[in-house]
Amino acid sequence: MEIPLAQQFSDLQFAKDADGWLESIGDKSISEQLAEGKITEIIICTVAVKGLLLPIELTTGQVFFRVLISNLNSFDESYFVLGHEISHTFEVYKEEHRKYRASKSWPVGLFELVEKFCDEFSKIWLAINGKEKIVMFFENSGAVFGKFYGRN
Repeated sequence: MEIPLAQQFSDLQFAKDADGWLESIGDKSISEQLAEGKITEIIICTVAVKGLLLPIELTTGQVFFRVLISNLNSFDESYFVLGHEISHTFEVYKEEHRKYRASKSWPVGLFELVEKFCDEFSKIWLAINGKEKIVMFFENSGAVFGKFYGRN
């Protein structure tokens, strides 16, 4: 059995929320999981990193997310990146992390710890969902260069 993220990353308050969400996945589709995480779009494009989560804050205060995935990634890397970026949604909701991201001034070691957390989350997310389910999502969403998942 996996060691809960909250135990592995006890310095990250949001790790417990992530554990709870991972436990709740059950047989939910990838689309349902993305909706729960308020991810409204996934875009495959030219980007300087493997992936990126972009928060979109509306004037109403609602926050949605857009995920950018590099078109240079292999399919397996893209699946991993999606899980990694989903995990950032837990962190972005925390006020202190929003402040760090805005100022680009992180306490020593925190950025690296968050990235390691996101990698571990992604491994668990991939194991829970299984490759076949994720591949089907990408294929059924018309994963091509450009936007392939978005609001209906």
